[in-house]
Amino acid sequence: MADRPEPGSARPMPASVIAAVSVNILFLGLLALEVSDSFVLRGGAVARSAYFLPPAALLCWGLLTRRRWAWRAARGAALAFALVNGGVAAFAGVARPHDAHGPVWVWLAAVGVVLAGLLVAGFLALGQTPARRFYGLDAPPSAG
Repeated sequence: MADRPEPGSARPMPASVIAAVSVNILFLGLLALEVSDSFVLRGGAVARSAYFLPPAALLCWGLLTRRRWAWRAARGAALAFALVNGGVAAFAGVARPHDAHGPVWVWLAAVGVVLAGLLVAGFLALGQTPARRFYGLDAPPSAG
């Protein structure tokens, strides 16, 4: 089994794949913003999120070039990070809004919910039948 669909099977990118790639690009932008912030405003310190930037860029490249491994990795990463962001949001929203930093915890919970929602949307988008067909994981419908 090849890693990509056959070269002659060029199809336009379905909307569900465009949605998932858009979520990936948004996260690439957020990671790049955080890395540049740490270099410029924090005295050249390397942000821990800098280690996530190369795998996220590789994943974006794989999704755009129709790699099956990228489809699998993107779905797995989206689900895993959605659970992490949802867990952080739940912790911040339930356990911590009563201390002196309450507004910060509420903000953290809101951002966590938004990011988790975007990741779940990407996970579900890649699970759609047109996305699976685009990556050669489902057989196209028969003509007869």
